[in-house]
Amino acid sequence: MNLQSILDYIPSASTDELRNILNAVQNELPKRQGNVNKYVEYIEDFCSDSQLLDMVWEECQSMELPTKRSKTGSMWLSSGKAPYVYTDTNPVHKATDIASFPCINRLLSLVNLSTEVTGPLDSCLVLKYTSKSSSLSIHDDGEDFIDQEKSICSFSLGCERTLEFFDKASKSKSKCTMSYRMKNNSMVVMRPGAQQNLKHAMRAERSSNIDDDQIRYSLSFRAVSKPKQGSAPNNNTSQCQNDVIEPPTEHVTLVAGDSYAARLDAVRLGKKKCKVVNVAQGGAKMDKNVQGLVPFGELSNEHPMLDTTKCLEIVTYLRESNTDIAILNETWLKNTISDSELLSTDHYKIFRADRSPKTHPPDLSNPNRFRKYGGGVLIAVRTDLQLTSKQIRLDQGAEILAVEFTTPTGIKFIICTCYRVGTLGMENHKKVIGSLNILIKRKKLNKIFFLGDLNLGNVIWPAAIGSTPIEQSFVDSFIDLGLLQCIKEPTHSKESSPMSLWKFSVNDCECKGATSVTEDQEPTDSAG
Repeated sequence: MNLQSILDYIPSASTDELRNILNAVQNELPKRQGNVNKYVEYIEDFCSDSQLLDMVWEECQSMELPTKRSKTGSMWLSSGKAPYVYTDTNPVHKATDIASFPCINRLLSLVNLSTEVTGPLDSCLVLKYTSKSSSLSIHDDGEDFIDQEKSICSFSLGCERTLEFFDKASKSKSKCTMSYRMKNNSMVVMRPGAQQNLKHAMRAERSSNIDDDQIRYSLSFRAVSKPKQGSAPNNNTSQCQNDVIEPPTEHVTLVAGDSYAARLDAVRLGKKKCKVVNVAQGGAKMDKNVQGLVPFGELSNEHPMLDTTKCLEIVTYLRESNTDIAILNETWLKNTISDSELLSTDHYKIFRADRSPKTHPPDLSNPNRFRKYGGGVLIAVRTDLQLTSKQIRLDQGAEILAVEFTTPTGIKFIICTCYRVGTLGMENHKKVIGSLNILIKRKKLNKIFFLGDLNLGNVIWPAAIGSTPIEQSFVDSFIDLGLLQCIKEPTHSKESSPMSLWKFSVNDCECKGATSVTEDQEPTDSAG
C-alpha cells in the first residue's frame, strides 16, 4: 500500500479506523526519530525583538569572517581566554571577548532565560555560510572543554538552511534521522546528552529558490567547562548502610627511561591534575644506545618496534618546551608505523618522508655505500596553532620534506627539512637544490626556513668555505638561492651522530636555533 492509497482511504474510513491510523503513526514516529526528540528542541520564532536581530546581524558582518564558498568562516566568542580546539580537525580559534559584541551578548542573555535551555551558557561560536554551497560535515560538539551538562543552542540568522541529525546508535550512521528547516530567527536546542548520542550536519543547499550568494550566520551558544575543585561528598541518605563504598580509582603515570628522563620533574609533568611517578634511572646516554626512533636490530623488520624510551623522551621534551613545530631527521621510520604510534594526533599534525627507493635511490657511482634502512625526516605541528598547513609535493630523489603554513593574516612561510647521507654526490645535490629552487619561486611566499642534517661537517659557515667539492657546491648554491645561515653553533656531536631535533617558534616567525638529544657539543655535521 502506497501513500496515495492511504490518502484515498481516509475519507471513507470510520472514526475508529482513523483513530487507529493516528495511534499507529504516533507510535511509529518516535522509533523513526530515535533519540532526536529526546535531545533536540526546535523553536521557530525565538526572538521577538526585530531591532536586536538587525543589530546582531551588523555585529556578525563586522567580524569580516574569511570564507571559501564551500566552507564556513568562524569566530569564537567567550568571556574567558580558552581557545576553541576541534577534536577531529585542525582549526583552532583564539577567544575574542564576547563583551565586545553587546548585541550578541544580549541575545545570549535571552537564550539563558529560555525554559528549554539548561544553562547558563557563556560563549558563542559564530559560523558564516557565504553561499548555498557552504556546508558542515557530519560531526558532534563533544569537545572536552565544552560543558556537556549544559545545552548547546544553534541560533539561525539569514538564509534558510536544513540542519540534519543522525543517531549514533543507528546501524546506518550516515542516514539522516531527523531534519529541521532553520529559518531566520529559529533556534535548535541540543539538550545535555545530545553530543554523546547524536551527530549533526549542515548540508549544501540544492534548492533553486535560494540565491547562491545569500548569507547565513549560525550563532552556537554553549558553556565552557569550569575547572573542578574536587568532587562533592555523596550525601545520598537512601543508600543502604551495609553497601560497601569503593574507594576512587587512582590513575598513576609512570615515567621510565635513562638519565635524560631521570631529570624530569614529576610534579610539573602532572600539572597537579594527575599523579606522575618518575622511575627513570641514570646510566648510559640515550644517543649512545640508539640513533633513530627504531632500535638498530629492528630496522630490517617489516613493522619494527619503536624505541619507547626515545619516543617518551621526545614527547616529554616537546611538552615541557611547548614547541610549536618540531623537525626531526634520521627518524628511521617505515610506512608500516602510523603517526599515532609516535605522537598524539590530537595534539600534533604529522608530516613524514620515510626512507624508500624513491627518496633515497642508490648512488650509481658508489653502489656499495647504499643504505637501505634508516634516514627519514618528519615535521610535527601543534594542532592548537592558528595556522593552516599543507605538504608540498616535491620531486623524489632526496630525503626532503616541505610544509607550507598560512597565518590568519595571510602570511605564508615554508619549513623544509632534508637528510643527506654524507657519501652522496652531485646527483643528490642537484635534487636538493632543485627542490629548494621550486619552493623559493612559490607565489606570495614571505619566508622559507631550511633545516637539516646535510653531513657538511667541515664547512666553515661564517666564511662560506667547504673542504670538499661537494661541500663547496652546497655552500655556493645556498648563497645563490639567497639563503641566510641562522644556526651559528654546533647542534650535535659528530661522534655520536644522533637523530636531530629542531624546535621552531611561530610567534616571532624566526628559527630559535637547533638542539639535539646529546650533551657534547663538538664540530657539527648539521647545516640549516
